[in-house]
Amino acid sequence: MKERHNCNIYWFILPANSKQLYKTIKKITLNGPYQKPTQFSLTSTLAKKNFNSIFTKILLQMAAKIGNKLWVPKLSK
Repeated sequence: MKERHNCNIYWFILPANSKQLYKTIKKITLNGPYQKPTQFSLTSTLAKKNFNSIFTKILLQMAAKIGNKLWVPKLSK
């Protein structure tokens, strides 16, 4: 199957208690034709009050998974 979209990472939002679904998706994305990094989030996590903070952390995790350096310390002499 030819991939229609050019993406760097897949983001899956799963309901709570979905361990089997997670395992299945992870197996497909690691071994199947859709080999890309994945990020998983639970609906219960996204429903929390501090959504902006949570969403920012998810985006940082995704950026790191595709090879971006999140922090580069400045060394002073």
